[in-house]
Amino acid sequence: MLLALVLATASVAGWALAWSASRVLTPVVRVCLDAWEHPLRCEGGRWAFPDARPHLVAETRDLAIVVDPEHSGGLRSPAMFQIQWGRQSLRVYGPLGWREWSFPADWTFELDPQVMRARWEAWRPFVWLTLGVGTALGLMGIWFACACVYGLGLAVMAVCLGRRGSAGLIFRCGWAVQLPGAWLMTVAVAGYGQGWLDLADLVVAWVWHWVVTVLLVLVTPLGLPRRAGKRGEENPFLA
Repeated sequence: MLLALVLATASVAGWALAWSASRVLTPVVRVCLDAWEHPLRCEGGRWAFPDARPHLVAETRDLAIVVDPEHSGGLRSPAMFQIQWGRQSLRVYGPLGWREWSFPADWTFELDPQVMRARWEAWRPFVWLTLGVGTALGLMGIWFACACVYGLGLAVMAVCLGRRGSAGLIFRCGWAVQLPGAWLMTVAVAGYGQGWLDLADLVVAWVWHWVVTVLLVLVTPLGLPRRAGKRGEENPFLA
């Protein structure tokens, strides 16, 4: 029963992430592809942009795509994250600063906008399906590892509180305590995709899902059966 619940939770969480990502990113990708008119060539890791001036390609409340060949910084979007495509590198700006990745020097190819549009439409469903399935499988692995760690903590607390439980029971408890927080995070991710929450709200939900999990770890040992006392410790008046 617990395994079925874990599988269902992981599946719904994977679907929520893939669905939200498709709603948030698909419009951005489509705008970028629609604005792309001419073939673009990369020679030795350098993109041959026809215009050196920075320009905004697509923008949402949380993500902006900017082409700035020289990384002049002349165009900064109010979006929380900005992906800036330069001639030799890619920069990502965020609340904590920015990171830059250079394009490999052996990149030499040409991209045609019509071909890329056709490929995107053909592969788009598989991209989101892969994201959803990969998320579900990844969560299963993470929850299993966390269940082992939480199980050790639960076992120690059970001994200190005079409670008892088999190794299998302790492990199942370590797995089960993660599910309420996972459902909280799943609802938050779906709410973000629906537009009810922003990224700041998503971070708050992520913190709260850990708070819920830790609280459940702390109170779960109290629900385990008490350890039977030794015969020598029994009350002689009740013998």
